[in-house]
Amino acid sequence: DDAYDPFDCEKMQQVREKIICLSVCVAKKFDTIDENGKLKRDVILAEMRKQIGDVQWKKNAVEGYVDKCLAEVKVRHEQREKEGRLGQGCSRNPLTFQNCMWREFWNGCPAELQVDSPKCNKLRERTTAGNTRFFGKHLIYKYYPSPYDGEGVGGI
Repeated sequence: DDAYDPFDCEKMQQVREKIICLSVCVAKKFDTIDENGKLKRDVILAEMRKQIGDVQWKKNAVEGYVDKCLAEVKVRHEQREKEGRLGQGCSRNPLTFQNCMWREFWNGCPAELQVDSPKCNKLRERTTAGNTRFFGKHLIYKYYPSPYDGEGVGGI
């Protein structure tokens, strides 16, 4: 039974590893990671520019965000290397980068463009405080639904 069970720590660790490996797979698909697990700045920047389109504040910020997040990935990678955890499972680099970029764009959104809703305000409050542990949890609900959800698809 692959149903989502948030109280099964072993199962949740397996789900976490699957999400980490999925991020590597996506990075390979978009050619944003090399065979050694190093993220490719120029490819990432080109892809990001395609995705953001003509939104001026994003166009102005994207290169700085990419550089900041690549630096964060490097620091985290070096920490895992010092701790002897690099050979354990898939590379965390793509997911670390993705989380950082999401946080940077979220925090960088100009006030006049921000949505004023309880959910968005709570997310802004959390990311401002540096708490992004909630990021990506929607994937768990989508791909590992609770057996208590009527149609087998979890909610957010």
